[in-house]
Amino acid sequence: MSKQERTVNDTIVKKKGFDYETVIFVIAVSLFLITVILDMSLIGIDGRVTQIIRYTAYGLVVIKSAAGLFLRKYKWDELIKYLIAIVILGIGYIFNRNKVMLLYSIIAFAAVNIETELLMKVYFCVQGVLVTGIVILSRLGLIFDYIYEEPDRIRHFLGFEYTTYSPIFFLFMILEYVFIKKGKINIFEYLAGLSVSLILFKWTGTKFAFLASVATLTFFFATQIRMKKGVITQKIGIALCAIPWLSAALSIWAQAAYNENGAGWARINEILHQRLRLGHDAIGTYGFSLFGKVIDWVGSSYKEMVPENYNYVDCSYLQIALQQGFVFLILVLVLYTYSIIVMIKNKKYYGAWIIGIICLFSITEPRLVNVVFNPFVAAGITLIGAGSRLKNDQNPENDPSKITIPGLLEKSSNIVFCVGSKSIGQYGGYESFVKGLVELDKDDSYLYFVACKANGEGCMIPEKLDGAKKIGETEFVYEKAVGFLINANTKLGPAQAIKYDIDSLKATIEYIEKYNIKNAKVYVMACRIGPFFGSYVRKLHKLGAKVFINPDGHEWKRSKWSAPVRAYWKYSEKLMVKNADVIICDSINIEKYIKGTYAGFNPQTTFIAYGADETKSELPDDYPALVEWNKKNNPEGKPYYLIVGRFVPENNYETMIREFIASSTDKKLIVITTDNPKFRQKLEDELHFSNDPRICFAGTVYDRQMLKKIRENAFAYLHGHEVGGTNPSLLESLSSTKLNLLYNVGFNEEVAGDSALYWSKDAGSLSELIEKADKLSTEEIKEFSRKAHDRIKESYRWDYIIDSLHGIWEKN
Repeated sequence: MSKQERTVNDTIVKKKGFDYETVIFVIAVSLFLITVILDMSLIGIDGRVTQIIRYTAYGLVVIKSAAGLFLRKYKWDELIKYLIAIVILGIGYIFNRNKVMLLYSIIAFAAVNIETELLMKVYFCVQGVLVTGIVILSRLGLIFDYIYEEPDRIRHFLGFEYTTYSPIFFLFMILEYVFIKKGKINIFEYLAGLSVSLILFKWTGTKFAFLASVATLTFFFATQIRMKKGVITQKIGIALCAIPWLSAALSIWAQAAYNENGAGWARINEILHQRLRLGHDAIGTYGFSLFGKVIDWVGSSYKEMVPENYNYVDCSYLQIALQQGFVFLILVLVLYTYSIIVMIKNKKYYGAWIIGIICLFSITEPRLVNVVFNPFVAAGITLIGAGSRLKNDQNPENDPSKITIPGLLEKSSNIVFCVGSKSIGQYGGYESFVKGLVELDKDDSYLYFVACKANGEGCMIPEKLDGAKKIGETEFVYEKAVGFLINANTKLGPAQAIKYDIDSLKATIEYIEKYNIKNAKVYVMACRIGPFFGSYVRKLHKLGAKVFINPDGHEWKRSKWSAPVRAYWKYSEKLMVKNADVIICDSINIEKYIKGTYAGFNPQTTFIAYGADETKSELPDDYPALVEWNKKNNPEGKPYYLIVGRFVPENNYETMIREFIASSTDKKLIVITTDNPKFRQKLEDELHFSNDPRICFAGTVYDRQMLKKIRENAFAYLHGHEVGGTNPSLLESLSSTKLNLLYNVGFNEEVAGDSALYWSKDAGSLSELIEKADKLSTEEIKEFSRKAHDRIKESYRWDYIIDSLHGIWEKN
């Protein structure tokens, strides 16, 4: 893997080893951590020796940084940011003479262009070996273990100068480990972490580090499934960005406002072990300034437990504000906020939460900028560069010229080929399903290959899919998918679908052979290639792949097909069920039909529905494209009924439009659908709908957020699908539109239950229902909306659906 192919945070080394800058940095940081931790211990090594080694480490990181400048590895916008920070540190040093902070900043700034995960691994290994060794040696009596008896607890220093050092080190090791594990810890790791935390608490009596460790472990263990999907973080991303600022403001205010005569203040101060009083006294003694003051913090060490000049301030924010000044404090808060933003943008949601935890912990402990304990301040420096390069050469996921399929495969252990959809997200049930799957699957181990039509009706146009990037003549990347274009033989008429699926399977086999993909999963949607399917399944089995099918609905019932074609679809379905490893049914009714009709094959079936996005649209009402859409399709701003789906006869457009024309509603009907001139002209000849000013054909909408907003703004949704299983457009409507009027067929009733109103093809059924809907009260409509949202949350959440698919794929 060349340097250009590395991602900002994920890949750590090249195939042929570290680059020289990385080697220098790893050596320097390791030496720095080793010498400082040894100096913090009671081992008794000559301080002059460790100082020489430590200054050697500083020299190495300076060389590393100078090399980066000489080789022009920093962009001008990055250099300006670093220069501003360096100037602030330099001015601050004139006022506060804090040499330690200046030296720590050298280590932090040297982390530029270093992979964040590598940084965490270096810290975790060095801290883990040294701290564990010192603690064990102290318990064996080989290193002095000072013991201090307080009225309510006996505190062991465990071979360190301060009793808090070992549990705080362990907390940051937990955070480093969680980052390395991408937010996922198993039950054994969780219990092991709790056990060590409890032991350290029993020995040291350090409460806040213990509580923070337990809370961190419990949070990530309890939320790891939803964490990888980003559900929690996406909902409160802005709130996470506020944590650094709120933590600083609240803690400084509390210490400034502390009143020793107030009973409430006294109780809080007691819980916080005199932190409020000490902070209040420090503010009165030193006062605030822009660039800080010279302050000698004196606390309790093994040498003297209660010195007369004890003045230590444990709150990171107040300590920084007093000693380094408010300018530096703001710089630190901006750095942490920026880190959270970059983590969220990169879908490293666990990283955003880790930074939030550090900010909260820093209210009671001075480790916010202490790079001996806390590598995340240095990680923030790496993200300044990483964030500015998210769209260029350092991140192949954002620069098409540097994306390679081998590079993507190297990062993925679960490869799924999707065959049968025409595109990613350009109308149709399968197309919507694939789009949701590749957008919302946050498991980094999964990579999807999606066959797409290169030409003809419903073809894939990557340029129309926001975020898609072409990486060759026939390939593009979008979210977690590699799309590969297959030319369709449009001269074959209906049979082109068969040829398209066969060619897609052939291409799938070629990919598996070319890239030597092990244990691939091939997910075939629809049952169009039954007579040919068995031979391809055997080839795939020889390559170690497993084959799954989704039989959709009853394709052989679609009215657009002639009798011979319908007979073929039925026979094809039979052979595909016979040869597939697993049949994934998106409807309970479909699963019952498969099990009953093909019982002789003893098919292995499972029910996994499609997913729906529960979140509201991110777009404001004044979003320019939405305003333009409304101006074009609903200039009067009237309430409207909405139809979204493929423009085909079996979706009952004829019934819905005829009945709408027959109704007396004064609302509009907006139809968002694909282009089918022949069918549209047929409807026009029969219904003359163009004479009704209430009816508007609005074309297609490819912007997912905008379509969601259009659904949310609709008065009601009309759904006429009758031959499919669980239809994605229905799920999306239930999650977004307040009121839904559905064609009364088993598939639709299975999905919506009592959260919708139903109509039949009988004359007057839908028109009367529309007029009834117009008369519903606001409360009645709210109740339908509540029930619809409950249905989605209960059975059709994307995170649940994706986890179910992962489960069946990984089991077989």
